[in-house]
Amino acid sequence: MPCSSPWTEPLNWAAGMTWLAISVAAVDFGQLMAGTPRIWAGSIALLLMLLGFMRVVSRPISQTMPGLAEALVVLQGIATLVAEHCLRQGQILVLLIIVAAQLMHLPNRWRAMSWLGLFNSVMFATWLQRDVDAAQALLWLLPLVGFQAFAAMSAHYQLRSETAHEALSAAHAELQATQCLLEESARAGERLALSRELHDVAGHKLTALKLHLARLVRDPELADREALLVSRELADELLGDIRGVVSELRQHDGLDLQAALHALARPVAGVQILMEVDPQLRVRDVAQAEAILRTTQEGITNALRHARANQIRVVCRQTPEGIELDVQDDGHATAPPTFGNGLLGMRERLHAVGGELSLQTASPHGLRLQATIRGPMT
Repeated sequence: MPCSSPWTEPLNWAAGMTWLAISVAAVDFGQLMAGTPRIWAGSIALLLMLLGFMRVVSRPISQTMPGLAEALVVLQGIATLVAEHCLRQGQILVLLIIVAAQLMHLPNRWRAMSWLGLFNSVMFATWLQRDVDAAQALLWLLPLVGFQAFAAMSAHYQLRSETAHEALSAAHAELQATQCLLEESARAGERLALSRELHDVAGHKLTALKLHLARLVRDPELADREALLVSRELADELLGDIRGVVSELRQHDGLDLQAALHALARPVAGVQILMEVDPQLRVRDVAQAEAILRTTQEGITNALRHARANQIRVVCRQTPEGIELDVQDDGHATAPPTFGNGLLGMRERLHAVGGELSLQTASPHGLRLQATIRGPMT
């Protein structure tokens, strides 16, 4: 599914332009060309801060290994302090505002706030070592902390908004899938009722009509009448047509899950969801269809939440033995997770319709969820 690139986000562009403006103002390019170690060290620290920022925004923190994401953001904070220490340019500390916004995206908010407090404490102590009056250092620090708090709270509310949007998107996808399932169930019921009506009522009466016409044909006085022969021929053709229609309707017995499964593959930033559904797939009843849908939905949700995957592939096929569902991701999981409420619920739902569930690591990495429902589907 297509998704927006992080490089087109206005806030990321604003952060990049801020870094560029501060770097140009803080670095003495004359001393840099002269090879002054202090200027070189500060410039390298600024570059490290930028590289750390680019690595973080290239992939959502929620889909990055938590330890790595935290290390990258902390690296930016340390690089900012080192750059300020070497270049002695106070405007460099504005970059801590960018660091503060990223820290609030980490799962552990208290650790994030602790890191931010540590960076500001180090900066305050550094000013005191430079013989800056404590009151003056505090006056310098307070606006900086205020801007950091503003950026952090903005990031916090943005994250809450994104989380709510994702939850709404998931609920919408579930609603669409359920609607598709209900519509298909209604169509399947109509097909079944129509095929039975044609076979049991129209077919029965046409057969009786053919028998009566056959008796009339055997009557010597009526045998040569053209109208009777045409009527008998039309009755034969009509009965054959009805049997053909019934056979065609019976070929489509069961529920078609194509639309319902594709509705679950909603667009997710940074993740591609590939859905492959067997065109011949038919499910016997609503209970089996719902078990397949809910298992697919839970498999996608687990991959998005826990696997930190770039790609999720869902394959649902019909085999001579039954239906097979395969949800595989390319995440960083190295061992299957323990069965929580979601996985246990999936297993129980599948057992109720004669199915089985397994979860294992995929090659070369990631998780693979497999569900099977044995027996004839229609």
